[in-house]
Order: sequence, then structure tokens, then C-alpha cells
Amino acid sequence: MSLANNKKSLIIAAMCACFAFVLVASVALPGSKQQKPVNTAPKYQYVVATREIKVGELIKEEDVTIKDYTINIPSAYKATGEVVGRDAMIKIEAGKPVMKSFVKELVAKEKEEPKKLLPDEGYRAFPILMRKNDFPSFVASNKKFDLYTRENSMKIENVRVLDILDTSKEGSNKMLILEIKNDNIKPFIKYVHETKGLVFLEKNPGDIGEYNFYDIAETEKNEANAKEKKELEAAIQKYKELQEANRALPPVQTIKNTEIPDIEDITNETNEPEMKQVEIIVGSTKSTVDFKD
Repeated sequence: MSLANNKKSLIIAAMCACFAFVLVASVALPGSKQQKPVNTAPKYQYVVATREIKVGELIKEEDVTIKDYTINIPSAYKATGEVVGRDAMIKIEAGKPVMKSFVKELVAKEKEEPKKLLPDEGYRAFPILMRKNDFPSFVASNKKFDLYTRENSMKIENVRVLDILDTSKEGSNKMLILEIKNDNIKPFIKYVHETKGLVFLEKNPGDIGEYNFYDIAETEKNEANAKEKKELEAAIQKYKELQEANRALPPVQTIKNTEIPDIEDITNETNEPEMKQVEIIVGSTKSTVDFKD
């Protein structure tokens, strides 16, 4: 009996020891009494205002931030880039999520195209169609160069390129858009049409100056006309000088008829010489001949 009692006492003692260990461990471990349950709820991030934003105020980068939420807010913005640069439609309180109804919608911007160069005041855009193989490599948009005709009938200094267009799918032709002064359009069309080709001269960046148009053929024609006019004016002046010299001579005096007898009066005079006779003897013949002295 004593053995059975001892086994029973040992079992009870072991159970008490286990209970005591558990009790001590629960007291000794920190926070064991207030252990929080693990939060497995999903997290959401939304844009919130860092300060109070007034109606009509432009939202800046520093006016908003991102904050975590455990609840889903479908109408709230999730990225600051979606609200920065927009105007507030209502007052937005600090720390509050920024809802889609709080800000103005952005107008969709069209794709920006390269800015097209336009001719300056007093100039016009003039197109020249060229073969790709004849197109100079140094000619580029908004650049200046000198342009000549092969016959040297026209020259343009510092003409500006407004645009260069491909006019065919194969890229075999190019359209060169030049900036030409209004007063030069007519002669420019004439010489471009008549010329057998154009000569392009690259400019040194330090030598680029003002636009100048030279109508060489017209200038030469005007110079020839001016020379002819000058020669004609010189001839007229010489003629006028001769006239003035003639006017300076003394006047011609008229001879009266009393001083110089008329021819008729001279022919009517009867001052005939006297008749004389001469005897001529030839052999045995004697004759008389009359003659005037």
C-alpha cells in the first residue's frame, strides 16, 4: 500500500509542478498578458492633404503626401502625380484623403509637334523642289546660306531655311522652304524658272549677316542703260555748247543792191570793143579780116 501511495503522490506532485511552471512563465514573459492579435487586414495607400487647401487653389507637390489605410476608398487618389497641378474644387482639410470630386479634371493635351518656323514680317515662304542627290548636306532648318544661279543672274546672301520636307515615299525629292523678301518674289520666281541650276554656298557662322538680294542681270542692264543715257546727255550738251558759240558770233551784214550790181545790169551793158581790119596776102590773093580788140 505504501508503494501505491507513493506513486500517487509523485503524479500529483508532477502535475502541480507543471501548473506552477506555466503560471510563473506567464508572469515572467513581458507583454504576455496583453499580447495583441496579428492584424492580417490588407493595407491601402491614398493621397492626403498635408495642409488645408482652399477652393480654386493650385495643388503643389508639397501640399499632398501618401498615407496607409486599412479600408478601401475607391474614389480617393492613389498617387500624388494625379492631383499635383490641378485646382481644388472644394476646400480640402489637412490629413483628409483627396477624392476625385475634390479637384478639376485635366484637359487632355494633344501631342506637341515641332514648332513650325514662319516667315518674318515683310517676307514670304517660297518652296523649291530639289532632287535628294542635289541637296546640300549643310542646309538645315533655321540655318542661313548664300544662293546663286549658275548663270550668275541672281544672288541672295544670308537666306534663311524655314523647313525641309520629303515629298515622296522613296525620299527621292525634297522641298526646300526659303524665306524671301516680298519685293524680291517676282524676280526670284523668274530666275529660278530660267536658271539651269542653283549654287549653294555654306556660311561661316561668324560671317552670317543681314539678308541681301542682288538682281545681277537687272543691275547690268540698268548700268548699260545708264551708260547709254550718259553718252546721249554728253552729246546733247556738246550740241548746246555749239549753239551757244554760234550765238556769240557777230551778225551777218546784208549787202545792198546798190553796192553790188545785179547780174542783169551787167549783162545789159553795151561796152563792146571796136572792130579792126587786117589785110592778109596769100600768094597773089589779098583779103581783109575783121576782129575785135
